[in-house]
Amino acid sequence: MTRYRRHRGALEVEAIKIASVSAYVHCLVPEDLSLDPIEVSQAWMNIHLPTNGGYFLRFENGFTGFMPAEMFEREFERVS
Repeated sequence: MTRYRRHRGALEVEAIKIASVSAYVHCLVPEDLSLDPIEVSQAWMNIHLPTNGGYFLRFENGFTGFMPAEMFEREFERVS
């Protein structure tokens, strides 16, 4: 996963851009095909409502989430 930092503040996350969401098998297919699909629970899908093109996030405390691409790309920049 690639690390990103929020433009304002010190929040850092690891994130993967999602090419497609498979609700049938509860997984997120990364845009980077060298990465394995990310398996999530049906409950996670129901809470986060992921969509194609958005980002799967993992926070420093281990929690995960989803953010639409427009919002993520406006708020975060890649950490070198």
